[in-house]
Amino acid sequence: MITSVVFALFIFFYLLVVPQIEEYYLSKTGLPATAKILRIEQTGTYFNYNPQVRLFIEVYPEKEPPYKTELKMFVGQAQIPSFQAGKKLDVLIDAKNKMKVIVKGVIEAENN
Repeated sequence: MITSVVFALFIFFYLLVVPQIEEYYLSKTGLPATAKILRIEQTGTYFNYNPQVRLFIEVYPEKEPPYKTELKMFVGQAQIPSFQAGKKLDVLIDAKNKMKVIVKGVIEAENN
């Protein structure tokens, strides 16, 4: 019984707490860039009824060539329409591992 509780706590910590720590670190130290969503798919995981999605993106860092990577994130129900293929994102890149990226927000199209 105790083993299953410890295992459940470990899973909770690994799935929810560790990504938040990494995101906090990147929010303070990440390099700013833009990205474009190439493809989006649901992972089948939900947290508070919000789906986790896998984003396949092309990142456009300053002074470097673009590259492709992917990331997982939870998206609020109201935000789902904003996360579609072709949308541009404001992102932060991990300086030590450019494949680690967090999304700061969606760049809304400007009305001309």
